[in-house]
Amino acid sequence: MVLQPSNPFSQRNGRRTHQKETSYVMKKSLIGADLGGTNIRVGAISLQGKILHFKKESTNPENGKDLVIRKLLLMLKKTIQEEKAQGRKPVALGIGAPGVIRIRQGIVVSSPNLPDWIHVPLKKIAGREIGLPVVVENDANAAAYGEQWMGAGKGANSMICITLGTGVGGGIILNHRVWHGEDGMAAEVGHTTVNPDGPRCKCGNTGCLEVYASATGIISEVRRRLKREESVLKDLDRKQEGKITAEDVFRSARAGDLLSLRVIRQMGRYLGIGIANLVNIFNPELIVLSGGVTAAWKDFMPMVLEEVRSRAFEVPRDRAKILKAKLGDHAGIIGAAGVALQMLKGFKGSRVQEFKRTT
Repeated sequence: MVLQPSNPFSQRNGRRTHQKETSYVMKKSLIGADLGGTNIRVGAISLQGKILHFKKESTNPENGKDLVIRKLLLMLKKTIQEEKAQGRKPVALGIGAPGVIRIRQGIVVSSPNLPDWIHVPLKKIAGREIGLPVVVENDANAAAYGEQWMGAGKGANSMICITLGTGVGGGIILNHRVWHGEDGMAAEVGHTTVNPDGPRCKCGNTGCLEVYASATGIISEVRRRLKREESVLKDLDRKQEGKITAEDVFRSARAGDLLSLRVIRQMGRYLGIGIANLVNIFNPELIVLSGGVTAAWKDFMPMVLEEVRSRAFEVPRDRAKILKAKLGDHAGIIGAAGVALQMLKGFKGSRVQEFKRTT
């Protein structure tokens, strides 16, 4: 049986009255899900991109994909029930998932954060269980779209979002839509080379942006330097049994610790080189930075701006603004819902417009 949702945006006699549009807005909603390696977030989102309510639970990927999927489906069903109880009807579901995604088929090919997820047909599973049109998007792309739709990049025609967290992710928005590339692998910003003689990355390459600008990379660089430099972090590392965090480095930098400041400024330099490359290639309106590492914004941004000024061409450099993200942990669910809304509208040229499903 082929299911195809009716288009809630269709017009009668080429017109749509204000009264009917208001009625539609009051009664319809979207469901957004952000499936992460640490947490699963699910929320009901209005058609205007506002969070109506949301829930969060630990992912516990060590329990295996079947239990993770079961937890996700249960959270989705509860959210839909809550929406119906409040008189709203969810019309589409967007799921942001980590890793390599086959966008058209909604298949999670592989995911470093969910190790046993190999060719998981998440769109098919969710569509069968939930009964809504479903789109599955890469989580970094979903977060980028969320920032473009409702966050720091609201209204921007072109934008690149760089997530500085445990790793470094990216999402590219061109002409108001996510750019996936031919194989859905576009925007691997963290694995662009900024120093060919740099440390080895987990991807196998050397000198990737991720080895400098991620929380993991910052800690690794601190450990390399602690072997030959003095720092308050040396005693802290012993007290915490080798478990210092990026937040510890940021606090030490604010307190004037020279090693911490050098690491963060080096991180800013390489991030600036990466951003300059993106500015020269894409000529975007905005570069939006998100993730926990942005807590050190005041310490690394001077180096970022210095590198961009010296390396990017003048015209695209002067256009591109570098902003801090606004949506925080909500970017993923808002963006996933936004991509689902695009799907419903049948956004021309979008790779996510194929939303029929067969059961």
